[in-house]
Amino acid sequence: MRRLAWMQDVPNADKRAAQRGSADALGQRELALWRAEQASVRRETALAWLALYYAQRRLEVLPALEKENAVLQETLDARVASGRAMPVDVLLARQEALDLAERRDELQAQLAHAALALRRWTGDAVERTAGPPPALAIQPAGVMAGLDRHAELEAFEPMLAMARAEVDQARAARRGDWGWEVGYANRDRRWGDMVSVQLTFELPVSVATRQEPLVAARLKDVERLQAEQEDARRRVQADVQTQLAELQRLERGVRRQTEAAVPLAQERSRLALAGYESGRGDLASVLAARRDAVQAQLRLLELESLLMAQRARLTYLIVE
Repeated sequence: MRRLAWMQDVPNADKRAAQRGSADALGQRELALWRAEQASVRRETALAWLALYYAQRRLEVLPALEKENAVLQETLDARVASGRAMPVDVLLARQEALDLAERRDELQAQLAHAALALRRWTGDAVERTAGPPPALAIQPAGVMAGLDRHAELEAFEPMLAMARAEVDQARAARRGDWGWEVGYANRDRRWGDMVSVQLTFELPVSVATRQEPLVAARLKDVERLQAEQEDARRRVQADVQTQLAELQRLERGVRRQTEAAVPLAQERSRLALAGYESGRGDLASVLAARRDAVQAQLRLLELESLLMAQRARLTYLIVE
């Protein structure tokens, strides 16, 4: 006998609805994860761009100081010959030139590393940035109000929807499914061919020991996800508040460095040079004051870099 049959299982309506809900929730979860990954890529690209930009800015501090050192070395021989400078001043100036060359090598290496880090995200070879960074204004109240769309939290709602759909599927298993089959059998001529129709029904038995434990387990999954969501929300809230506090500290540091530290260091360098030229100071004091002025400028750029990086992190916390 040769037999050809078409069989079809028909889950009950509640189970079909739960399966559709689970599939929709799965799609929403994958979309949330994709959007979170997009935000992460934007954030890391912005941080890499800012690192390259401020590496360039730090390197731009040195040319003026190198030029001053070159002029100083050109005039020192005449000053030593006239008795207005000590022979050791020539060595100090040369030592400063070596220190500046070492600092330039360090900053150029930082620039090269920053360019490679940016290329990792853009895929293009980038040696310099074009233009200043965009203005990233952060409103603390707006950041805290949008935490529900935080990249780490947005996937929890679809995951909870999936877990609840699994609960519904487990509950729907209390009701039996059914199925049907249509078959055609080609048999020996003595018996003739046969067409058959078959209906099947599932009869759930021992619901208390079979279906109910499964429902309880799925409900525990929902409780677990709710607890994880609450824990993640509290952790994210604390982390964002910490980042906002750090943002305010950096803003105060940039303002203090811009308004006080850099002008004071530059004024001290100018006065030390004027005193040396008038014969009332030594070259070591001039070089120390110039090093402090450079350090103040580099510190300002470092604080600005940290400030802009913090703004970028807060900007891309919320999924668009």
